[in-house]
Amino acid sequence: NNGTIDLEMDGPLPGYVPTPVSHDFDDHFTGEKLDLRWNFVRNPRRENYVLENGKITLISGDDISKENGNPTAILARQQAFNIEAEAVIEGEIVNGQKSGISAFYNSFHHYDILVTKEAGEHYVSLRKRVCDIDVIVEKQKIDYTGKLTLKITSDPEWYTFLYLENGEFKELGKGKTALLSTEATSPMTFTGTYLGAFTENGKISVSRFKVTEIK
Repeated sequence: NNGTIDLEMDGPLPGYVPTPVSHDFDDHFTGEKLDLRWNFVRNPRRENYVLENGKITLISGDDISKENGNPTAILARQQAFNIEAEAVIEGEIVNGQKSGISAFYNSFHHYDILVTKEAGEHYVSLRKRVCDIDVIVEKQKIDYTGKLTLKITSDPEWYTFLYLENGEFKELGKGKTALLSTEATSPMTFTGTYLGAFTENGKISVSRFKVTEIK
């Protein structure tokens, strides 16, 4: 414009306008190999992952909070602020076992909604690991019959943890997203937060894992 620049100007854009990328996926584990969206924590012990009959069975390895350990977990990158991650877990839960889904930044920073068995009773719990603090902050007795749907939702400020009971999702608790971000974690990394399933001290099968971006 005769040597001047306006706040808004018309002009051709270089290249093509890309189509929107979908961050949704719905895995029923029916293939012969895991979807490439899935990641492991460090080098996986392949024998702890059995993919067959429309499910993946996770066989316990190290605690996911163990530094430099080899936990049994499948994790997909969280690619949007506003998402829902829903998983169906199946199988027997034994005393001392912890199995469920996680918002996982690293071994020192993760929030987990998990199923346990204590003295013959089943519970769904919310565990928070933040640096050197590792605590169960919510715990609810459930009627576990071998199958349970768990859900994590997120927005820019909160992770919310829910479980399905009598056809309705019930909120178990929340966790601040800030504590699973580079600015707040120790040690800092560049990978961002993952969402996925894990097991400790026992095995569990995952027959579905669904991620939906909320727009």
